[in-house]
Amino acid sequence: HEEVAYDDITGKDLDPEKVREARAKEIQYYRKMGVYEKVSKDEAMRISGKKPISVRWIDIVKGTLNDPVYRSRLGAREINTDKREDLFAATPPYEALKLIISKAATGRYMKPVMIGDVARAYFHAPVTRDVYVEIPKEDVEDGDEVRCGKLRYSMYGTRDAAQNWHNHYSQILQTMGFRQGRANPCVFAHRKRGIWLFVHGDDFFATSEMEELEWMDQVLRSKLEMKNQILGQGKGEFGSILKREIHWSEERIKLWSDERHATIIVEKMGMKDAKGVSTPGEKKEGEEVEGKEAGGDDTLYRALSARLNYLSLDRPDILYASNLIARDMSTPTKAGWMRIRRIAKYLANKTSSYTEYLLQSHGELTAYTDANWADKE
Repeated sequence: HEEVAYDDITGKDLDPEKVREARAKEIQYYRKMGVYEKVSKDEAMRISGKKPISVRWIDIVKGTLNDPVYRSRLGAREINTDKREDLFAATPPYEALKLIISKAATGRYMKPVMIGDVARAYFHAPVTRDVYVEIPKEDVEDGDEVRCGKLRYSMYGTRDAAQNWHNHYSQILQTMGFRQGRANPCVFAHRKRGIWLFVHGDDFFATSEMEELEWMDQVLRSKLEMKNQILGQGKGEFGSILKREIHWSEERIKLWSDERHATIIVEKMGMKDAKGVSTPGEKKEGEEVEGKEAGGDDTLYRALSARLNYLSLDRPDILYASNLIARDMSTPTKAGWMRIRRIAKYLANKTSSYTEYLLQSHGELTAYTDANWADKE
């Protein structure tokens, strides 16, 4: 029969031969990292009392149309069969990234920043319980029909993989002398070396003096398979973190928003060629319109509202308008759709934006506001 392959995210057709190559590369990495060891299925049943967890491939293509990059990831399909309140893996607030950039911009000169990315982070974290998985056909050898894989390191799709990874990198950083944040366990500070760091999944972001960042780079790469990039002071000027571009210079650091969200909102609302407006919303816009819009797509409304809420982290100009739109998520209204159309028109000519951090010295910050948030009415 003809062999077919498709992208698990977009559903588009893929080249079966390139998918096969990507899967073989992933299996080689599994063997290199020793993610699992092969044991008898009888042993697995005797110890766990359950059949091995099934696995599946996720095949996607990244890169560009002229330079596609095939990626295949093997994941376990562990089902939530019991309640475990201890399973938790935190992520840092987005403000932590902004604060670290502000730290870099504070002082007599602009300090460098370091961006780190760990390759297949979960494979670095040892498992904390007995977990058995099926052996994928790409890794089957003679005799494997009666064997399964016993995990030695965490595998994507297992319930505690994220928690194991969080505990693993936290232990490494604490051994290096970092103190873990009390408000959020993904934020770290090395007081002696003056390093401020946050970890978001497999992404690291830090600032300090150049020699301190080089020290951290060397130590982390000796313990984790990761790539680190230092921006500033001759090391480089452009990088990206959390799908946001960063531009470092001696006078300022620019943090660009992820403009693809704005582009999607504009396209979904059919405003790509619309005449733009100067403001994302008006205070009383839509208030005179009542009732639910006939034939309105509630699912689309909620999806756009959630996307606007995420985009507003980088876009203070749409923060208030996005908040008004989110109020109608449970029951989208005509007024809510009017607000989305207006903000889409606004974004049509303003898909890109950035926050600029100028070099700043230590000093006092004085602010004035009236009691009702500057509202004159």
